[in-house]
Amino acid sequence: MIELLRKFRIGTLVLAAVVALAAALTVLPARWLLWLMPADAPITVVEASGTLWSGTAWIALGSPQSRRMLTEPVQWRWNGASAEVRHPYLRGPVKLSFGLGGVSVSAQQATLPAAVLAGMGTPWNTMSPGGQIDVQWRAFTAGALAQGTLADIYWRNASAAMAPIAPIGDYHVRLEGSGRNVKITLSTDKGVLQLTGQGEWTGRRLNFQGRAKASDKASDTEQAALTGLLTAIGPERDDGHAFGTGRL
Repeated sequence: MIELLRKFRIGTLVLAAVVALAAALTVLPARWLLWLMPADAPITVVEASGTLWSGTAWIALGSPQSRRMLTEPVQWRWNGASAEVRHPYLRGPVKLSFGLGGVSVSAQQATLPAAVLAGMGTPWNTMSPGGQIDVQWRAFTAGALAQGTLADIYWRNASAAMAPIAPIGDYHVRLEGSGRNVKITLSTDKGVLQLTGQGEWTGRRLNFQGRAKASDKASDTEQAALTGLLTAIGPERDDGHAFGTGRL
């Protein structure tokens, strides 16, 4: 009998702690997100209002030295073990569901100005990119093994301040699951500037090697106009100007 009462008491304390935590989420200020995000994360919270249960936050993208804040805040609201995230760049709400298997994220699409790429550091901040970025991804569970296409990213009507011609092309990045890693492929759909590349995200590290060069179909005038941009992108190699991570 004593053992039964002891277990009941422990269970009651655990239940009380869970209830207290749930209640705290409804009143804790959303500004706490500023301390929860790592300082060197590529996505960080600049300002937040409301509560952790329902609030808004201003998001900045890029490295700490060259972050670019989004023009509109992200909104979220919890409903039990799931949450809805909204932003003007999104075609619709993104639904997050929390379960024993991890965090599940719903499929969605987003459209944003290419200017946000300037926050990703060199060479983007030098290029001052223009155009439109379209992103579409399938539903996935964070941390789970994934196979096949995870997301497609399109840079349409791309331009750069260092190139006096516009647009310079349309580009496509595909992310494909390979077990716990994600393969990255960059290709050119059309344009006077050809971009190609291959890489992989291991969960801790990004390895990517890319090449940039003038299209074989580009005129002499167009090739000359791309000289400054190609120099800014990276050092010249036999197969084009190199960019990416690690040894080029």
